[in-house]
Amino acid sequence: MDENKGNDLSILISTHDQNSSLWKPLEKSYELFWSKLNYPLFITSNFKENNPSIFNFLKVGDEKSWSDNILKCLAKIESKYVMFCFDDTFWKKDIDNFEFESLVSECIENNWNYLRLHPSPRSNNAISKKISLIKPGSKYRASVAFAIYKKNILISLLKEDESAWDFEKDGSIRSSEYDNFYHINFELLPYHNLVIKSKLEPFAKKNIQNQGIDLSELELSSMSLFSSLNFNFYKKIYNLKNKIFFMLGIN
Repeated sequence: MDENKGNDLSILISTHDQNSSLWKPLEKSYELFWSKLNYPLFITSNFKENNPSIFNFLKVGDEKSWSDNILKCLAKIESKYVMFCFDDTFWKKDIDNFEFESLVSECIENNWNYLRLHPSPRSNNAISKKISLIKPGSKYRASVAFAIYKKNILISLLKEDESAWDFEKDGSIRSSEYDNFYHINFELLPYHNLVIKSKLEPFAKKNIQNQGIDLSELELSSMSLFSSLNFNFYKKIYNLKNKIFFMLGIN
């Protein structure tokens, strides 16, 4: 890894010890589809770690809250920017590392406070073909989905008693005091969402197994076919609603 890049950005995978059976399959996903990632790759844990591992484990001890865990991890990370990933997001295909590094460089060179590498929800404030401004008051302005934060801004937005969902709602409101929040307008990081409400999503599980990733040791039960179909139906409705709102100019 280029040590200079490590000063710019770190990747932080949010997880905890109860999901430790996901860690080795997740390593395999990174090895298969993002082996050229040239930034430090950290993962949160309480007490456990895998050894050897491509992840750098940051142990936070007993669980207090998601935000408290993240604050403890940020105190151990030296880079100027931090990007969130999650333990249940497995890559669908090779990640375009050249595009990823280009976007990271643009974020750093322009001193942006935030860049979400995910197009949904999409704003109507494009500054280029690839990038849009997220205005204060926008829904999920401080999302954690594949989001790059300037570390000091993220620390100022976090409240140690909040869950990730609380943070996305209330942290988005708090973010209104900061400018330079942006998102990309295209899909850069295609992924399978393996875990939904602590259950394995069966279609994602099958697709990941078809990639040659062993999921046989996962300590999680699968959701029912009905629940899976219901989840995917409402996900499509949500995405359709966002597209309609975007076409109508509603952010």
